[in-house]
Amino acid sequence: MKNAAKILRVFAASALSSAALLAAGQSTSAPPLDPQLKSLQGYWEGEGAGGKCYITITNNILYYRNAKDWFKTTFTLPDNTSPRQLHATIKNSSEGTRSNGDVVHAIFKVENDTLTLATIDLNEIPPRDFITARDRYIVKKTTPPKDHKIADCNPTSKPSAQRETNLIDSLFKFPIPPPPPAPGAK
Repeated sequence: MKNAAKILRVFAASALSSAALLAAGQSTSAPPLDPQLKSLQGYWEGEGAGGKCYITITNNILYYRNAKDWFKTTFTLPDNTSPRQLHATIKNSSEGTRSNGDVVHAIFKVENDTLTLATIDLNEIPPRDFITARDRYIVKKTTPPKDHKIADCNPTSKPSAQRETNLIDSLFKFPIPPPPPAPGAK
């Protein structure tokens, strides 16, 4: 019995040493961004389907804002597509939870400091080209205003409507219009 306990202690010490060596050898830095994703990063201003619009992209999170609507999305860039595609899943919006989970299929191109996005509503397929697309967004990369901050959103928390309004206001410095009154409300 004493022999079995000694073997178990040696095995445990060996396993802990191996785990410590493995953990020490791992890098804590994030992997480099894909060049296509890297070209999208930043603050963009321009014109879109809703008029003047603002887009902020950090990693794979895209915030979109125009004068009356805002959307927070996460997106993927499918490989080997021509033109390049962007699939954005709506996580939150000025519409409340109604559009959460909807996927917007878009095509995009970045030329110099101009990003062009094109969509066909909430269609399951992206447009074939930029000319026949129903909605186009042409935005230029620019320096965000000094007071522009992207707050860290915790998708697991359920912020109050006021907190969400404050978050989006801090993202784009636009007042969010109050929601329409409920049917039958005075």
